[in-house]
Amino acid sequence: MPIRSASQRIGRTGKRGVESLIDGHPRWVARRQNSDFVIDLKAELANLGLEGQVLRRQLIKL
Repeated sequence: MPIRSASQRIGRTGKRGVESLIDGHPRWVARRQNSDFVIDLKAELANLGLEGQVLRRQLIKL
């Protein structure tokens, strides 16, 4: 039977928290990374436009 460790649970909670903080900011967009190759999340800078966020293609990999 598969086992989910406490550290896996803590890590997932942390990722969701950081994603929520980034997405809550008007100038940043969070993008999840499904494959776990060290990068768990990307944050992309955006400008505020008339109809929403205009992505600038400037990324930070977390």
